[in-house]
Amino acid sequence: MKTVADFLQEHPFFSGLTPQQTSFVAGCGRLIQYHAGDILARQGDDADEFFLIREGRIALAIERPIEEAFIFQTLSDEEIVGLSWLIPPYKWTATAKCQSDTKAIVFSGKCLREKCEKDHHLGFHMMRHLLEVMVTREDALKLHLLDIYTRRRR
Repeated sequence: MKTVADFLQEHPFFSGLTPQQTSFVAGCGRLIQYHAGDILARQGDDADEFFLIREGRIALAIERPIEEAFIFQTLSDEEIVGLSWLIPPYKWTATAKCQSDTKAIVFSGKCLREKCEKDHHLGFHMMRHLLEVMVTREDALKLHLLDIYTRRRR
């Protein structure tokens, strides 16, 4: 049976880490399974964790007071869910809900922050890769919103 460290060694997000750093990071994670419809996080809740999807789909949505939640992105295999564990005040900015049965690795944000403080090379690696994820998601969100705006103007 594969361990968290085994999965991390195979994942592009963690490529470039030494075996010791991979083991160090793996100590903050655990393998977990969710069912379709499970809520991983709610907008506004404390962001104590982030998730690496091994298999499955997770929708990110913005809650709206009167209308149904607005799904702005769906993430799947090999993608990261949750960036708010890294930046104070550590609050989820969206709701994350499983769209299918999902296998994931869940990481303790506090554990990783502490390990990044102890190993600045690891911290730089994590920050650089998370920033790449943030920029990619921002670009995708802009295109999504532009598409919605264009459709409404027709």
